[in-house]
Amino acid sequence: MDFIRYWRNIQSLTIRVAYNEINTNDSLVKHMVYGIASTTSYTIDGIAYDDEFVAASEDRLSHLIAQQFSYSISPRTQFVGEYRYRMVNFKNRSDVDFHSHFILAGVDHAWSQRTSVSVRGGVEMFNSDRSDQTAPYGELAVDYNVDRQTTVRWFSALGFDATELQQFDSRYSFRTGLNANHQVDRRLGLNGGLSYVYSDFDGGDVAPTSVTENSILISACLSYLLWSDVGLH
Repeated sequence: MDFIRYWRNIQSLTIRVAYNEINTNDSLVKHMVYGIASTTSYTIDGIAYDDEFVAASEDRLSHLIAQQFSYSISPRTQFVGEYRYRMVNFKNRSDVDFHSHFILAGVDHAWSQRTSVSVRGGVEMFNSDRSDQTAPYGELAVDYNVDRQTTVRWFSALGFDATELQQFDSRYSFRTGLNANHQVDRRLGLNGGLSYVYSDFDGGDVAPTSVTENSILISACLSYLLWSDVGLH
């Protein structure tokens, strides 16, 4: 199943809510000098396809809850520990609903005023009606601020992706690509991206033992900031 595929006719809505908290009780005030902080976030992402055949198996709603703790060792560098929980429910079928637990550690570092890098690594515990697996998970992102309104990101990620499974039990993927974001004003943003995905499908009783796939994905979307920590994509 080696081929190049372009995604079309996709409608997507993402809502993200983030809450940032700095420890302020007496026992932790001294640590604030060194930058101990926590961030709690919730992201809901819905995808609907115009094509009825694809929509029957791929329309879905996902939820991502994350709790992050960071420790700043310098004005430019933070060590990060993070827990994530992801749950995905498909609209028209229930045999491929899945959830994952992530335990991650990493570092965020600003090389300059324009360039920063973020690294996460750890383990993903994936569970669905078809499969129960644990495997390494990793992320790498490099952000470059072209100007005050435009940013470019190169990203790579390794982990489970249980979409487009068809008759397979699981899908473990590596993806890498570029995203560009332009902020039109304080609330409205434009986003576009191009990425490459290599996937390893693990078969079940009906499917072959293992099949690989190479894909090219093209994306474009609008983002709108409702409040300081709530936005639509």
